[in-house]
Formats: sequence, structure tokens, C-alpha cells
Amino acid sequence: MKKNIIKPAAIVIVIGGLLTSCGSLAGDKEVFHENGVEIVIRERLSLLPHGMDVDYLEVRGRSFSHLISPSYVFIPEWNSIIFLTHRDGGAYILHVFSLETKRDIALKQDVAYVGMGLGYPKTDFLACYVEKVDGDIAVLVNRGFKSPDSRYELNRAKKTLTPVR
Repeated sequence: MKKNIIKPAAIVIVIGGLLTSCGSLAGDKEVFHENGVEIVIRERLSLLPHGMDVDYLEVRGRSFSHLISPSYVFIPEWNSIIFLTHRDGGAYILHVFSLETKRDIALKQDVAYVGMGLGYPKTDFLACYVEKVDGDIAVLVNRGFKSPDSRYELNRAKKTLTPVR
């Protein structure tokens, strides 16, 4: 008697995929427009009861997972957006994404991360916003709860982010 193992194997693969949270459901979706470019922020809901929800930012055919900042900030002088994502192992990535060239400058931050409040209104006590832009240099202000504002110089030509003293 010959046993067919294809059907049980397929069931095991499907269940295994669900248990390792490979599956997710579409959650909320927000659509924005900057200079005629559509920017979408989506939430993916885990199928597992204690699984992690993951936010995505989608722009010009690119998708950035694990969006940590509430949204993004548009820098009209550069025709770019900036936002913060998170990777396993504790790395935070500040992205400068050009809406024109689709080029992404990814600045890894291991310790102090700048950009957690990108997308909050400037008056919010946890906001991060662009104070000024001069050529390839933007000054970011990172507000803190009951602490003085911190300023950082973002140099897109040198791909650096340094504190302003």
C-alpha cells in the first residue's frame, strides 16, 4: 500500500508558516502626496494573538518595513522625505529618500537614535523636525520630554549625522 505524503506535508508547511508569523493581515492604510508622489503608510497585523504589528512605508515602488517614526518629514529643498526604521539587533536607520531619483541614504544609529518623532507636529514634546536646510546640510531638532532640545546636522553629501554643539 502506497501512502501519499504530499497532502500532509502541505498542511504542515501552511501551519508552520502561520505559526512563525509569516502570514499577516492588512491593517490601517494612510495615503499622502508630496510633489505628485504617492506615499503610503500601512500597518500589517500578525495572525498570531501575541504577534508584532509591523508598519511599512511605501514610496516610488520601494517598501520600508518596521517604520518606527509616526510618519515622515518632507524636505522640499531636497525633494526628499526622512523617516526612521528599526532592524533586529537594535539598529535604527534614518532614511533620506529622494522622491526624484529614488535614492535612499540609510544612516545606521546604534546608540542614540534621532528621528523617533518624525511626523509629529513641531509643538509636540516628542517631535523631531527639520529646523533649516542649507545646501546638503539639514539641521534636525529632536525634542525630549522635560529636557532641552537636541540638534543634529544631517549632511546628505557626506552621509553623516552629527550632534550640533
